Amino acid sequence: MSISGAEILNMKKSIATASLAAISLASLNAANTPSGLTPQQTTKPWSVSAALRGFYDDNYTTVPDAFARSTWGMNVVPSIKFNFPLELTYIGLSYTYDGKYYERDAVWDHTHKFRFDLSHTFNETTKVDLFNDFVIAQEPEIIDSGTFVTIPLRTDGDNMRNWGGFRLTKQWSRQFSTVLGYMNRFYDYAQDAVDVRNDAVLGRPFGQGSRSALLDRVENRINLDLRWQALPQTVALVGYMFEDVGYTSDDPVAVNAAGVMVVKPSDRDRQSHFFFVGADQNFTSTLNASARVGAQLTDYQATGASDRTTPYADADITYTYMQGSYVQFGVRHGLNSTDIGVPSVTGGGVLPTLDQQSTSLYVSWYHKLTGKLSGRVWGQWQNSTFNGGLFDDSTDDYYAVSATLNYQLNQFLAAEVRYSYDKLDSGIPGRPYNRSRVFFGFIGSY
Repeated sequence: MSISGAEILNMKKSIATASLAAISLASLNAANTPSGLTPQQTTKPWSVSAALRGFYDDNYTTVPDAFARSTWGMNVVPSIKFNFPLELTYIGLSYTYDGKYYERDAVWDHTHKFRFDLSHTFNETTKVDLFNDFVIAQEPEIIDSGTFVTIPLRTDGDNMRNWGGFRLTKQWSRQFSTVLGYMNRFYDYAQDAVDVRNDAVLGRPFGQGSRSALLDRVENRINLDLRWQALPQTVALVGYMFEDVGYTSDDPVAVNAAGVMVVKPSDRDRQSHFFFVGADQNFTSTLNASARVGAQLTDYQATGASDRTTPYADADITYTYMQGSYVQFGVRHGLNSTDIGVPSVTGGGVLPTLDQQSTSLYVSWYHKLTGKLSGRVWGQWQNSTFNGGLFDDSTDDYYAVSATLNYQLNQFLAAEVRYSYDKLDSGIPGRPYNRSRVFFGFIGSY
């Protein structure tokens, strides 16, 4: 299931809400009612929904086209949300189950999403936002959901990730404020050394290079933004962020001919310092933009790895051109983890692929065609260049597009059809693939 434009917009609205809270005494005194809530969610403390869809997937194992397998299937998606907007506090809880039955293999994919949000205004100058987002999934866009795509391949098993953190906003004067934030990201992939050693297709000697070895990790980030109300509609800022990435698996990334581990996951650990400037600009009530631009300085733990300085950028612009319709463009650039780890021998020893430098462009367009018919288009292109190892300087180009039509039959029931296309071009042999999916069914909500 591709990330919808509405989900991206809600994420950006959440960030914008926190930013406005930091520069406006009035917003700190207002009730904590997030703008992303639907009318149903603001009139009662709970809401439920369920989707029942059929689908066709022409490459559900995301393998090269010559080996692609297609299947029909069924998709069941029930969810429940609790929302408690109070005068000074907002509490939100949600759970979504996404089950896909693949007819060809007679197997199910089980995806679970849990979300917790809490916002509290202590006084007219201080506000805190906390969240926790836990996912069990197989599809890469669900695991990464809104960040860089770390692994563009579907991965069987109960792959888990948990994101949690807080943001503390403090208004020091009418013009100056600070935002202190912390985020912890935890990843645990189901595929381990036993799986890749015994798999008839993979058959990797001594179980090296499993998803667990390459992607199990803990990421910690702490950031501080100094914000200045330069103009009534303009906030300028300077910021610093520290990131620590530690790999946690006991599986080998690589072994020698005798089966001795020569690259362990912790050899890929890294620490980064980000320095950036930026601005949040409200051009009009319907047009706003946000930008962060700077540098990322990264230190590696691997023997023979050189520290590096790379650009860092995160920017977007959103235009709400009519009631219920918007278009958003965005760009991101930075370093992120990768599922490639094949090492090479250097003068300093055996060096694995450490990470990848990625540039991601995305667009989200939602349009209200009639009172009952709406359309949504979302697209992303990500170019990644690998750093270190056998495939140093090789690139991946990942494309993802989805288009959805939704017709509201009545207050509680809607019909929906969606098409999704994913494509991976890669300089690494045996990696490229194409994948098309069509979903059709009904969504009920109350």
